[in-house]
Amino acid sequence: MIAFVDQTGSTNADVGAAIRAGHGWAEGRWHVARRQDAGRGRQGRAWFDGAGNFMGSTAVAMGEGDPPPASLSFVAA
Repeated sequence: MIAFVDQTGSTNADVGAAIRAGHGWAEGRWHVARRQDAGRGRQGRAWFDGAGNFMGSTAVAMGEGDPPPASLSFVAA
């Protein structure tokens, strides 16, 4: 499932807030925005939400034997 919004502060913050509020987040569910005005780049870099950039977040349930979570963004990029 992919939920699209026109604009948000941060798709990652939205997913985190939903999980913390107890709403859960099913694997395979994505939260995608056309514009994002409070996103953060990796390692403190500036974020640009211009045309052609992907602005989406999901949650992954880590299992025993899975690679470290920090490696997932590298593999996805």
